[in-house]
Amino acid sequence: MSVGLVLGAGGPLGWAYHLGAIQGVRDAIDREPANADRIVGSSAGAAIAAILLTGTPTEEVLQLITTRPTGEDQERMREAGAGVLGSPLKELRPVAPALYARPPRSVR
Repeated sequence: MSVGLVLGAGGPLGWAYHLGAIQGVRDAIDREPANADRIVGSSAGAAIAAILLTGTPTEEVLQLITTRPTGEDQERMREAGAGVLGSPLKELRPVAPALYARPPRSVR
C-alpha cells in the first residue's frame, strides 16, 4: 500500500493541528507518517513535513512550540537578530507601499 501525506497551511495553529492529525494517522494506519512514500506541504504543512523527515517525534515538536521561551532564550534570539519579540508587526513593511495604500478595485 502506498501512503502519501499532504499537509496544508495554517500558521502557528496549523502546526498544532497538523501534529495532532499526524498522530491520528499514525494510530489509524499503524505506520509512522514520516515513512510515507510522499510527503508534501505548504506553509505550516511544509514546516511540519520537514520536521517529520528529520525523524523528530511529533510529541517533542508539540512540547517545543507550546513552551514559552525563557528570558535567556529571548535574549539569544534578540542577539541573533530574530526581530522585535514584543511587537513583531512593527517589523512588517509592505513591499510596494503605493499599492498598499490604494483601495482594491473590483473584478468583473
